[in-house]
Amino acid sequence: MDYRGAHNVRRAKRSYSRIQRQEDPDVTVEFSDSTKYAEVKSVAEYDSSVARAVIRGTDFVERLQLQSQCCIRRGCIKTGRARSFYFTRKALGRGSSNSVMTEHRQEYRIHALPAVFLMEADLSEEIVNDLNEYLDDLLEQEDRQSHAGTLVGQIGHGEQLTMDHHHPKIAGFTNLIEIAGADYLKNFSNATVNPFTGKRLVETDELWSVHSYERDYNPIHDHGTKTVMGISCTCWTKVPQQILDQPTSGSPDYSLYNSSGNSDGCISFQYGAGSLMDTERLKPPQSCILKPEVGKFYMFPSWLQHMVYPFEGPGERRTVAANLNVWRVSDDGTKH
Repeated sequence: MDYRGAHNVRRAKRSYSRIQRQEDPDVTVEFSDSTKYAEVKSVAEYDSSVARAVIRGTDFVERLQLQSQCCIRRGCIKTGRARSFYFTRKALGRGSSNSVMTEHRQEYRIHALPAVFLMEADLSEEIVNDLNEYLDDLLEQEDRQSHAGTLVGQIGHGEQLTMDHHHPKIAGFTNLIEIAGADYLKNFSNATVNPFTGKRLVETDELWSVHSYERDYNPIHDHGTKTVMGISCTCWTKVPQQILDQPTSGSPDYSLYNSSGNSDGCISFQYGAGSLMDTERLKPPQSCILKPEVGKFYMFPSWLQHMVYPFEGPGERRTVAANLNVWRVSDDGTKH
């Protein structure tokens, strides 16, 4: 399945536009003035202007990438688009012993059950430059703090550094990911029609960079946050050319069943056990492999397991990643 297929994008945009026009009365999210709060309402009161204002100029792509495109409504499967096929049936003619062939039309619907939601965005060149300038300065500092003690990355040729998400140079990026996190919650709630209770506050928990070189890699892992509901994100600000030159997953030249090296430097998301017989068993893919691109941004639930493959050759694969807490907020402002 091509996660960036035009059909899925059009469907996601139509769904998002319907919420903006306040035509879906089932669920919405109301943003506070800070735009970091998200409160789910039972009546559509969503004002998109606040959420969109922060991310203008970032080429933000508002779409959800789904392993399975579907909605669950009040514990039942939301009706999919009606389809039909025709079949012939042998029947006896009325008042006659002769059989006749008649054609019938049968309607049906296909329901794809959801596995996970992955948000994709394209960061602006300005945001990417701000991150790189901050990291270039950080790499020159003798007192820079390693983040390796909390990460599984096997980065033997590069570094993993703690980033200050309050630093003014990258304040725009921090603001962007927190707004994206609140929008992620809105889209999740709308797609599943499973409203959250009360007000939620999306806050950056930690931000770090990974400066990896050839043969560095990340074993399969997930992320932890201080809250039960957690969101993680990753993006790239530098990618070696040999990684970019690889075929993209889903293209005719792409294959993982030979020594092509087509997954070198890629990130792989795993949300189930897969096998070579999945297609014959009518089992959808349980993983996806994504090639890093400069400025490409992905947001996902912190429980989603993922890994990064090593690569060969020169160049730095520079990653910026973050974990976001999703706090419950009481009426008195207490976070828990």
